[in-house]
Parts: sequence; structure tokens; C-alpha cells
Amino acid sequence: MYVTTNPKFNMTNGQFLTGDGVSAAAYSSSAFRQIVDERAANTDKSYQFYTCLLGNGEDYDAALANIRNELSTSSNEFKGYFAQHENSGIKNFPLLVAEDTNRDSLTRLINNYLRILTNTNYNFADKTQYAVFEVGLYKCTFNESKGAFDVDTTGACLENRFINNEYFFYMDAGNVDTKDIPQFTLLDVKFKDPANTDKIAYHLFVPVYVKKVLRYAFNAEIKSGTDYYWSAYSKLGSGMSQQGMFENLGNPVTIAFEFAYDRTPAEWVSALNGGDSLLTNYYKSLNLKNHNENGWAANTKMVLVDANNSDKYYYLDSPPSDRSTSICLYDFKDDAQNHYTPVNLQELMTVTVGQDNDGTLTPTNENTSEGATVFDGTTYYRPIRDDENVAEADRYTVTSVSEIKPERYYLSIFTKADDTNNAVYRYEISSPESFAATGTGVTTDGTWTVDNWRANKINVPVKPTPTFQAYFAMIK
Repeated sequence: MYVTTNPKFNMTNGQFLTGDGVSAAAYSSSAFRQIVDERAANTDKSYQFYTCLLGNGEDYDAALANIRNELSTSSNEFKGYFAQHENSGIKNFPLLVAEDTNRDSLTRLINNYLRILTNTNYNFADKTQYAVFEVGLYKCTFNESKGAFDVDTTGACLENRFINNEYFFYMDAGNVDTKDIPQFTLLDVKFKDPANTDKIAYHLFVPVYVKKVLRYAFNAEIKSGTDYYWSAYSKLGSGMSQQGMFENLGNPVTIAFEFAYDRTPAEWVSALNGGDSLLTNYYKSLNLKNHNENGWAANTKMVLVDANNSDKYYYLDSPPSDRSTSICLYDFKDDAQNHYTPVNLQELMTVTVGQDNDGTLTPTNENTSEGATVFDGTTYYRPIRDDENVAEADRYTVTSVSEIKPERYYLSIFTKADDTNNAVYRYEISSPESFAATGTGVTTDGTWTVDNWRANKINVPVKPTPTFQAYFAMIK
């Protein structure tokens, strides 16, 4: 075993952590990179024994790449809060992102990271290793009045569970660190003193940020008129990343756009059996940039058509006028003044559920939707809790997910002809890189809350799918 305890890193002005897990915010300066580089160069024999817990056909390089993809920082994960609270006192510290609801993959990620840092081959989720180490998981929530993180020994979003006679690290898709106030989970590996196992020899601290990420590709096409059938938009899905058009004031234009979620059927199956939910969705918005800084032409109206919900339509009579803002779909209302709400993700695919003696799901009480995460068209299912004793006959598992469809919409923009208006209105519409709990584009009327609409983040992958951008201009 090889552990360095010298590194010290400040989280706030008065709080710090120690150990190689917090040696630096940037990967380039971290102890993790130093260990990996020295192993690759074979320049330090101290690191030669550590191994990665491989799976799913991974090799060492793939496992290492997976870890690097999950290394982040507080300035990145809390950037919305940082933008509004420049003097919060929170430092830029490293975070290991836990975003996989598959307990095998998540446990493999965390074990691989800890093994490299400690040069061991332990399963750090295994509670029977208490003579060597114990793992503490703490919920850390920023306290604005104190300028420091409150540490709670209960309620951490990352959990340690014993399932089917195995120990795992586990995340509940409905309980994540993504909040309005900065929060993370502190993983504390407490190594025992070999001479006296009642004493802790040292701590290895690893700040973990638990979030559920569902990546998507954004596709769109803009054209004149008000066609509300998908075949009218021939360029969608063609790989085009930009499009432009001109139109006269008084003539409507329509943008057909879609969010195609980047999960294979097998990944959906794994996520649902791990506790993820299809009986929810995320509010959507579109980035809007007015290049000429003159807002919209007088009396501009917008109509949103939800192709996922029998082409139900909603209206927006007062579109945003700032140079760079968002169009929040929730702000659209129907004739009865009800806000747009997205269909459940369940409506975008077909799910098959079957009885399984080792299944992780069970029917809900009286077949209601309360607490359910999956509906197969007949029965609502919920995740089985660790403390429940559920008979084998009442255990179920998602066996297949098929017929996956993108989430599709049409946005029509109506303007009024005006021969006296010589202005040129030039716009750029694209998708946000993520949909977060609050911030730009979120309605302020208080009815859309984090409790009702989950705060989990959806990210656009930087590669290979670029964010589509539509440029269009209106003139008299």
C-alpha cells in the first residue's frame, strides 16, 4: 500500500481536506495523474501493484479513461451558484462524479479510483474489511450564513449497500447532490492502525458529486410555414450542425426540434433496474440570442406543439426580449391557462417487465403510481428497499426496452406585417448544454419546483454530436 497524506486542500476559507484524493483541483496537477504517469513510465516501483477491477470488456486504458471522464471540480459542478455568488468563499476543489445508477459500474469506478490512489486491490464497498479500513459517507451542504459546509453523517447521496450477498456503492436516481445550494458527498476511507485496529492511522478523503446524467443529441430544422408533421423537415438527423434562412415579417416560421436521449436499450434496462425512473421528465428550454439586440418585432406570438402528446398546442404571447436569454417551454400555456408539462419518459419507449426471483422491483401498493418508477402498461413497479423482505414471487425486473423515440416539438413564430418597420431581426436558436434546477429560462411563478420536477442534470455530449444552431432573420 502506498498513500501520501501530505496534500492539503481548502474547500472554504476555514475548511480543508487532506490526502491524495484532494491533492489538486486540476487533473494535470493531481497526485492521481502523477501515480498514473509514473506507473506508465515504470519510474516508481511503489505503484506497481495496484490493479483495476475490470468489467464489461474494459482494459486498463479504458478503465483509466472512464475515471478521467468523471473527474471534475466544484467550479464546474457549482458554476450556476458561483455565477450568482462570487464571494461565497467556496474554493475550487476536486470532485469525482458519480452518475451511473448501475451499481456494478459505479462500484467499479470508485474502486478503480481508490485502488490507484492507494496501490491496493480492495473492494472498498466491502464492510467486512473493518479490520483494515472503514468507509464513511457524509452529506456536505454549504451553509451560506457560515460560509462553510455543514457535514451530516446521515443522508449522503452515495450509499453503501448489501444486495444479493454482495457489497456495492449505490446511488438512488431520485436522491442526487444536484441542488440549488452546493452539496456533495464526502467519501472518507479510514485506514486502521495495524498495531491497534481501534485507532485510525489516516484518512483518505474523496469528495464525490452524485448526479444523474442523461445525455442527449439536439436536432432541429427551421422552415417557412406551419407544417406540423415530421416528414416535412427533410434535413433533420442529417448531421447538419447549422442552418440559416430569411423570411418577411407577417410570414410564420416553424422550428422542428428534438431531443434524442443517448442510451442504448441495454443501458435503459440497467438504469431502470438500478432505480432510475421513467415516470418523470425534465423541463426544456431553448437558447435564444438576438444578434441585433432589438428583441422581437411588435406583437410577436409563439405557438408550441407537443408532438409527443397528440400535437397538443400551447401559446406564448410575450416572448423574451433580452439579447441572450432562453425560451422556457414551461412558460407556454394552453387555452385553459395550464402550463406546458412534458410527457413522462415512459411515453417515448416500450418497456417489458418480468418476474425474477432476484429482481429489484415490485408492484406498488394497490397498483398506484405513487413511488413508482416503471409502468409496463398494466402494472406500476417501484424499487425494493434494502430493509424490505419481499418474496421471490413478488420480485420483478425490466427485461427489455424497445421502440425508443426522440422527444419532439414544433415551435412556430408569428409576426405582424409592418411596412413602416425597417429593422432586421436576427436570431440564433440552439439547445442549452444542460438543463438545471434553476436559473435562466425557468419560470418564476413558483409552480415548477425542484420537488415536483427533478433537478437532475442533462448534458449535451461535446462529442460526437455538436449542438445544432439555427440562424434566421426577419425583415419587412
